[in-house]
Amino acid sequence: MQNPSDQRQNLSDQPDSARNPIVRTGRAGAVAVVVEDEWFLRMELADALADIGWAVVELATGEQALDWLEAGGEAALLVTDIRLTGLLEGWDVAERFHAENPETKVIYCSANPRKETREVPGSFFFPKPIRVDLVLEACGAPPKG
Repeated sequence: MQNPSDQRQNLSDQPDSARNPIVRTGRAGAVAVVVEDEWFLRMELADALADIGWAVVELATGEQALDWLEAGGEAALLVTDIRLTGLLEGWDVAERFHAENPETKVIYCSANPRKETREVPGSFFFPKPIRVDLVLEACGAPPKG
């Protein structure tokens, strides 16, 4: 039997007004936000994070990520692509998350060039195609609490 928290929907096949974040509860309660417009990569990252205990919020656009943040969302970890569908880039998303909570760990995953001047302090950058095991090593286990 499939766990209801693991059920997925393809956000890219729905109109913007119907797109909702996919949220899965983790063992530790710490939240990781994955912002990636490539649904398969988003799913792969979210599955891997959930497997090591993170609660995961999956979002397809920067606008969705900032809406989630402005609605009171709190994340210990942000994993974001750089070039996203919509007007916002992953750089913008990370800057906002970092401004709200400088303790949020940020990981960029992108096929686009690294811009160290746009990276938030203490962040990691992984070029695509990514190795999920290396991303998980950088993320670490979710904090307890």
